[in-house]
Parts: sequence; C-alpha cells; structure tokens
Amino acid sequence: MDNGGNTLNEVLPLTGNLNGTKLFKFNAGTQTYGPVATFVAGFGWLPPSATLEPGEAALLDLPGGEPVELTFTGIRGCERKLPLCPVRGYQFLSDQLPEEGDFDSIVGLDPVPGTEVLAMTQGATSTFDGSVWTPAPPIALVGEVWRLYWPNEDTLELVCLPDIVVGNDPGQCSARVSLVEPTPTGGCSASGAPEVTGVRSDGADLDDAYPEGTTVITWTARDSSGNSESCTQQITVNRTIDSYTIELGPGMNFIANQLDKGGNTLAEILPNVPTDTIFSKYNACQQKYVDLATNQAPGAWDNPSVTLQPGEGAF
Repeated sequence: MDNGGNTLNEVLPLTGNLNGTKLFKFNAGTQTYGPVATFVAGFGWLPPSATLEPGEAALLDLPGGEPVELTFTGIRGCERKLPLCPVRGYQFLSDQLPEEGDFDSIVGLDPVPGTEVLAMTQGATSTFDGSVWTPAPPIALVGEVWRLYWPNEDTLELVCLPDIVVGNDPGQCSARVSLVEPTPTGGCSASGAPEVTGVRSDGADLDDAYPEGTTVITWTARDSSGNSESCTQQITVNRTIDSYTIELGPGMNFIANQLDKGGNTLAEILPNVPTDTIFSKYNACQQKYVDLATNQAPGAWDNPSVTLQPGEGAF
C-alpha cells in the first residue's frame, strides 16, 4: 500500500492488545536484520518517523501466542522497482499489484546467472542459470514477500597502492606525504564512479603531516547501491640520521648538540674525538663546569653513560 508518508502509524495502525510489537527491517548493506520501531499502546509506533514503503518487507515480533489479523491501509496498485544496480546479497520485497506478479513486474530488472528467489508464503525457491529458471519462473502471490538473492556479477573491488616509507622533513618529527587514492573497479556505475574515501588511524586529515612511526590509512570505495570494499595502506616515517662537522682548536671549546640519536650518549654522537679529550658540563647547583668523561681512544669514553641531549651545551 501507499499512504501519505508511509509511516507505520499510517500504513499499519495497531490496537492496544498488540502492545510491545516490534518491527525489524533487513539491511541489504550489512545483510542483517535490525529493530526499527516498537508499538506502544496509547502512543502508536515509536519512533513515529519509522516507515514501511510500498513493496518493502519487514519482520514483526508479535507478543502472545494467538494468531492475529493485520490490516494495511492505503492505495493499492503502485509498483516498487529495485535500483538500477541492486545491492549484492539478500534483499526482501513484495508484490504490490492487485494480482499475481512475476520477476519483471516486481524487480524491474533482468535476472543474472545465480539470481535466486524464495517465495516466503509458498516456500518455493527458483534459481536462474543464465537462460532459464529452475524448477520454474517465480510467481508472487498478492502481498507475498520474496527473499531475493542478487549475485551482482560486476563485483566492486579496491586494491590499495603499495605502502610508503619516507624520512622525516628537515627539522621536523613528521613528514608531508603526497598520496594517490586507489582506483576501484567494478561495482554499480548507475550514478557515476564509486566514491573513494580515506581515514587515518590517528584521526588526522589525509593531507596533514604524518608523524614518525606508522600510520594506517583505510581506503573505502562505495558505489551508488551501497556496495563497499576497503583496503589499507601504511605510511611509515623514519627519523633521518644526519651529521654535521665543526672545527675546534686546541684548548677549551664550547659545543652544542643539534641532533637526536638513540640515547644521545657521547659514544653515539661524538665517536671520533681525539684521545685525551675531556668532556665537561655545567652543574647549575655548583655553578661551575664539571669534568664528566675522558676519551681514552677514539670512541672509547671512560664514562659511556654521559649524555649530551639535543640543544644541550658543553665544554
């Protein structure tokens, strides 16, 4: 039936003895049933915005153990057609004409190999092999629900591009990365090419800088019928190991560390100073410089745990 906005309160008004009745709809995208409304005596269907469109099928969970009669109200004679590209998998629909209906009058599309129809009232299944229906073409009784399986041969596919590994930008703990979104193939093209979106694991925008470490992008393609496919791509930013050289004269020299490497020990950041070099840092408590390490041979500091952190100075 077709009645106003086709809300449940318009097309399927119930009486108080059916208090607690629940209505479930099938989600073709997730291939699962979910509750959409509950009938509450004195209030009607809640939420009141819940609908049951012409040709749409649903499950009713009725209270009690006695059979009941349901009366739909509205205008008969409208046809419900599937979108040009139906969603892959199971769907539920029904005959909305005042007489028996066949596949064309209910679905409005030519069947493809692998299409299957289960007439719920009759308990009869028909399968299309590409040329004929077996055991016979499906026929729907007035108001009968069909469970339709649509194989959608042109399956939507999405393959991500290779993972990306880069070094950090100079002076930054991150890197700007030029991305190319993957190109989907197949799927429903009735309303244009499938839309591709990307979501980062850190929640940032795709064109924001990528921090050191690995960030995962989940790319998803979705066509006009709701079919979707996803794949992942990793963006890894490694810290670039750099070096610089300064010239020092004999005697006391001020130095400062401008890099970050490992634990920033002297052996890591100053491996090649001359033998007998003495390393001193300023002690703020004593208000003077204190000798902390002596290089006994190239790379052989006598106190290897002494550090010079990024930005820290010393003699």
